[in-house]
Amino acid sequence: MKRRLGLMLAALVVPLLLACGVVSTTPRLAGLVGGGKVGIVRVEGSIVSGAGGGWAAGAQAADRRVIADLEKADADGQIAAVVLYVNSPGGGVVASDEIYRAVTRMKKPVVAYAGEMAASGGYYVACGADLIVAHPASITGSIGVISRVVLLQDLMDKLGVEFQTVKSGDVKDMGDPSRPLTEEERALLQAIVDETYQSFVDVVVESRGIPREEVLAVADGRLLSGAQALRLGLVDQLGGMHEAVQAAAELAGIRGEPQVVEIGRPPTVLELFLSAVWQGNPLQALDLGQGAGLEYRYEP
Repeated sequence: MKRRLGLMLAALVVPLLLACGVVSTTPRLAGLVGGGKVGIVRVEGSIVSGAGGGWAAGAQAADRRVIADLEKADADGQIAAVVLYVNSPGGGVVASDEIYRAVTRMKKPVVAYAGEMAASGGYYVACGADLIVAHPASITGSIGVISRVVLLQDLMDKLGVEFQTVKSGDVKDMGDPSRPLTEEERALLQAIVDETYQSFVDVVVESRGIPREEVLAVADGRLLSGAQALRLGLVDQLGGMHEAVQAAAELAGIRGEPQVVEIGRPPTVLELFLSAVWQGNPLQALDLGQGAGLEYRYEP
């Protein structure tokens, strides 16, 4: 909230100082007096940690890649503002938080645009921006945490497969697919989910300036349209990509039509296709080494 007010004040004051000759026109301030550039940083696909991997890596929102794009845009003297294009159902809790923190560290104005979907972790990263623009039909919200444990006990019994585990404590193999969770394990996992959920709510309350009880009233995992999110104060305005770019240009004090530049490369059509196929593949859930992970993700 403080950064948003500071940027709006700068957008008003700096052009006046330039006109009066109080400050000189440097490359970094070029966007404030000329056409200026708005950089597009994309968060598309599932949000994952690291550089991404697998056959659809180009269509994953890998935190390392997104953060590198944000830092590149912030260091480019010709770019005056950034639009964070979000089209994601969310993903890893840590990866989502890493991107969110990188957005809040930006020195330049950032406008998040909620495209087809900015749900769960996708909405979480958007909360780091100075302004959120959503398409009226965008799918957003889904504020919550999910942890899913795959249970293969019946299948392994049919196949004659048996796990024998030697462990140092009763809950050391929590999430083992060969057996159900015990009541103790379920309680332990639920406590972690609840704590992580409260962190999500904290981010929304702080970034959006909405009373906690109002956030909690809709933070039950429900999906919202962009229009509904606006009425609830979860986004700032409705519009398309053009309106998001114009809003970023206005925050940066750009005069005239801004030049739009892509930071990094968007995923190819093939990568988007493979990502859609893989995300809908039930075999993806059978990653036995994954265990009980935490995700800010919309997942029906």
